[in-house]
Amino acid sequence: DKKGASILEEFWTRFYGMLGHMPPVLRVTAETAEMIKYASNAFLAMKISFANTLARICEKIPGCDIVEVVRGMGLDPRINPAFLGAGLGYGGSCFPKDVKALVVFAKQLRVDAQLLEVIDRVNETQPLHVAKRLEEILGGLENKTIVILGAAFKPDTDDVRESRAIVLARLLLERGAHVRLHDPNPAALENAKKILGSMVGYYSNVEEALKNADAVVIATEWSDYRSLTPETFTRYMKRPVILDARRIYDPQRFVEAGVEFYAVGLGASHGD
Repeated sequence: DKKGASILEEFWTRFYGMLGHMPPVLRVTAETAEMIKYASNAFLAMKISFANTLARICEKIPGCDIVEVVRGMGLDPRINPAFLGAGLGYGGSCFPKDVKALVVFAKQLRVDAQLLEVIDRVNETQPLHVAKRLEEILGGLENKTIVILGAAFKPDTDDVRESRAIVLARLLLERGAHVRLHDPNPAALENAKKILGSMVGYYSNVEEALKNADAVVIATEWSDYRSLTPETFTRYMKRPVILDARRIYDPQRFVEAGVEFYAVGLGASHGD
């Protein structure tokens, strides 16, 4: 009601006044407020799925790079490049849940919401796309040792809910690979272990995880991984194959150092 809204507005005005910044205040119905939240998350998820769709196309075009495509798009003032990042897809407790909830809600209302369905479908299939690409690179995954760097759905958290790294690990296991999982956050590894159990090897040390591995997938953009040099991979791995699924490395630098480098959204000529 109006009285309750006034009380809340006064509270938040005082709160943000202490912070020295007052955001816009909208007075809307509860239904509209809920839709704003769901719509915002779905829109951001859409940008990620859009970038991943473009990335799949870029991978088929020698010399094409989704990172440069997005950078060019971002120069258009009508386009905000935030969240236009290709990778393994989105995870966490909000985006997957909210997109799926909107899909179900639309069906209940008998509304055709194909766009929302596609956002979800692209995200659900992105780890599979990466697994298949790795399978092609290695000529099969049976008895191959694959290292996944990153268990958390994003850096600086131990949250593995809907983590694409967990999904990828399962897909690799199904194809006969031996999977090793590393994360700089011990709690993230413990949370992953609750889901994957003893099927996966868990490592707190990157070098130990990389020893004699056939390939590594960058699954979470931790700063710890950004600081790794190409020599770290060439020194410890059986075959220095990297599939950068978070686009944290400079392809040219790694290729020149003798790494077989592949990445989401990177045209074939860069890694071959």
